[in-house]
Amino acid sequence: MRKLIAGLTSKLRPASPALAITVSCAIALTLGLISYVEAQRVQAPGNTAIVCAYNSSPPTLTSGWFGYAQCDSAGKLITVGSGGGGGTAVTIADGADVAEGAIADTAATAGSTGTVSAKLRLMTTQLGTINTTLGSPFQAGASIGNTTFGATQPTAANLNATVVGTGTFAVQSQPTPVTSGGVTVFFLQPTASDNHANIKNGAGQVYKISATNNSATVNYLRLYNAASGFNGCNSATNLVYQMAIPASTSGAGYSDSWDLGIAFSTGISICVTSGYATTDTTNATASAMSVNVGYK
Repeated sequence: MRKLIAGLTSKLRPASPALAITVSCAIALTLGLISYVEAQRVQAPGNTAIVCAYNSSPPTLTSGWFGYAQCDSAGKLITVGSGGGGGTAVTIADGADVAEGAIADTAATAGSTGTVSAKLRLMTTQLGTINTTLGSPFQAGASIGNTTFGATQPTAANLNATVVGTGTFAVQSQPTPVTSGGVTVFFLQPTASDNHANIKNGAGQVYKISATNNSATVNYLRLYNAASGFNGCNSATNLVYQMAIPASTSGAGYSDSWDLGIAFSTGISICVTSGYATTDTTNATASAMSVNVGYK
């Protein structure tokens, strides 16, 4: 090194001994710096060298200061990334490894916030619960792929029902004849008149009508919604029902019945004539007919 410095100094030919000493010192300092840099260089052949310094405790610089880039003890450049932890977004290269949250993160609860690992723990826990509750995969002895799910058929042993409520359930008996109740029958043998009459004074219902005729003349039976004092065969007012009584010298007739009855709100009245019109008052055929009206 001394010979190199002396040779370089002589080549420069300083004008005075003092200047020669200064030039020698400058050359020595430059060569020393170059040697230091070469000693610190960590690079592969063909790459650009980066000068950095290793400090176990990196220095803190203030405004206007210069400093070396910092390396770790292996000569690797120390860099500080941004993003994460509430910072800006970070792009992760395809295939790169990245840790999201701590490995020991507790599973998140449904609907709460948490790290990705906490959410994954919640999902795996819920899937495990479903598998345990419903069986694998969701029904013992079956599978999702084209297989019919098993089912238990009900039997007398496993099909049970509970009647909710208390009290005595009435047992309904079959209808049987009794000695009271039933309809009241109005009987009429029409004469040579319009045969107007009040069957019932007040609201009621008619359940059955039957009439026979052994004459050659057709007669007509009409019912009215009218109370006592009725004498209105010449009016269609309050007319509810009309039917022809067939005629035959050998005997003829008809029968009508209604399970729920025909309602009369004021009263039940009757006319029997031999004329068809709803206002007819022609005398009925005498001594030829029998009329029965069942009412309540």
